[in-house]
Order: sequence, then C-alpha cells, then structure tokens
Amino acid sequence: MASNLPTSLSAAILIAICAGCTNSKKQVAGTDIPVIPQLQHTGTQVVSGSRRAITDGSASFQGPVYDALERARWSEANFEHLGWTFEKISGTPRQATAVFVKPVKDSDVQRVATLDVTADRRDGVATIHFSTRTPGSGAAPASGDPEGASAPAPGASSPTKPETPADG
Repeated sequence: MASNLPTSLSAAILIAICAGCTNSKKQVAGTDIPVIPQLQHTGTQVVSGSRRAITDGSASFQGPVYDALERARWSEANFEHLGWTFEKISGTPRQATAVFVKPVKDSDVQRVATLDVTADRRDGVATIHFSTRTPGSGAAPASGDPEGASAPAPGASSPTKPETPADG
C-alpha cells in the first residue's frame, strides 16, 4: 500500500498540471477584459460603463516583460478571443502600444482598448485604457503613438513563441 502512494501522488500532480495548462485564462473574471499573458492583474478602474463592459477606465497588469512589442503582439489572441478587433500596433522592445476596437451593441459607438506595455525584467507594466469613439470621426489617440503608425519598429519581429529572457 505504501508503494502505491508515490505513484498516486505523481498521477494527481500530473493531472493538476495538465488541467492548468488546458484551462488558460483569457479574461479577467466577470469582464470582457483580456488578460495579458504571464502578467498578474493588479486592478481595474471603472469611470463609466460597467465592470462587464468598461467605456472609460483602465485595467492594470504587472510582472516580468522582456520585450514590450512582443508582449503586445502576444496579447492579440486574448483580445480577439473576446470579440475585440485588432487595429494597430507600434513601439519598440522597451515601450509598445496596441489598439483594439469592439462595437457597442445597438449603437454606432465603438469601445476602444489601448494597451500600453512597458518592459522591465522584474516589474513590467501593461495597462489597458478604455474609451469610446464614433466610427468615421477619427481614431482615438493611442498613447505614445501621435502619428498613428501601424508598422512595427525597425528590426522588430513577429513573435513565434513566448518571450524568454535574452542575456540575464
């Protein structure tokens, strides 16, 4: 009986690990706010709208970010999974901005989510700023992107795998 304990314990641990891998969290609970991969959600501020659909406010995330532009690109899938449409991305490995839009039901208004990511190997920060706009009235200004450039920074590459620390 004692010899079966390590095997049973190993099987239970393996099942728990696999369950965690397949249930990847794509949104902040009770909202349509996408999580930023491998960062911890640290808070949400709702100025207007509801917690479920913020029209003015922000959500903050913190954790290690080695390349801000790569992290912003890596976040696209979570936004798209929740019905957001990618609009543009710009920046550098140190600072990046991505913009996503989502229509408000039964309205001509769009919600805008501007993701700002700042790289830091220990305390990187990602903030999603929420606002609204009427399509055709001009794009909402993206933080840190006054020209509205949509091309990646020179020398930037599209992520093909999760970012890993380069040189320690």
